[in-house]
Order: sequence, then structure tokens, then C-alpha cells
Amino acid sequence: MKIYDWNVKREVDQLRINNLSWAEIRKRIGAMYHKWHLESILAEKNSIGAVNIEALREDGLSIIPFETTNASKAEIMSNLHEAIHEKGWKLLDDQVTRHEFKTFVASQTSTGLWRLAAEGDGHDDTVIASALAYEAGNVGSVILFGG
Repeated sequence: MKIYDWNVKREVDQLRINNLSWAEIRKRIGAMYHKWHLESILAEKNSIGAVNIEALREDGLSIIPFETTNASKAEIMSNLHEAIHEKGWKLLDDQVTRHEFKTFVASQTSTGLWRLAAEGDGHDDTVIASALAYEAGNVGSVILFGG
């Protein structure tokens, strides 16, 4: 989960969680939601995301589902690239985020489609979360990456 301040064009907080129960993860998401007085969260609904979106809604959080497809991922990644390289947006100086951005690549599949993802067996959760956070700012939200 990434939090951006649109007034200063920068990431101001993040929540990165590993190896916790889904209930505990949702609890921590709720804490960030209340800490930053968010109106809503833009959440990836693919895979386990849909189940967690419903549980977060049951906890009283306003959640906007986001369907991640090749096309939607390309669009949000393009928007994030422009924000960072042309509009002066800054991310937190975080080792994991830096590594994931360095290993995030575009590669063409045998069917001719372009795949945007981490190289090999790497992770790209913070990259996708960053792109969704930027996208969410256009609707006054913050993001939750459901991957």
C-alpha cells in the first residue's frame, strides 16, 4: 500500500507486509486508512483481491476495485513513468522499491503481447502499488495492491 501526497508530488508512506494472516493484513490496511483519513482505497481485485475487498468493505472501508489486465497495467505504468520522469514525482527512498523498479521489465511473449512484470521469479508488488497509487490520486483515493 502506497500513500501519495498530491500537494507535494511525493510518496509519504507505505505499508509492505509479508507472512501475516489476511485478517491481520486487513487490520493494518484499516489502520493506514484511518491514519491518513482516506476517502477510499483503489484495490487490485485479481486473484485473492476480490475476497479481501469484500472483507475490507465489511469493516467499513470504501474500496474501489481495479481490474489488472495487460491493457490496464500498461496504462497505469505509462502514467507513473510520466509522473516520475516528466512531472517531478518522488518515491520514498526504499531499498525494496528501488530493487523492484530496477528489475521491472517489458518483454514480448510468443503471442506478440507485451508483458510488464518483474524479471524471472522477482517481485513487482511495490511497482504495481506505486502505479495504482498514482492512478488512485486521480480519483482522490489511495491504493492497495492485492497480489
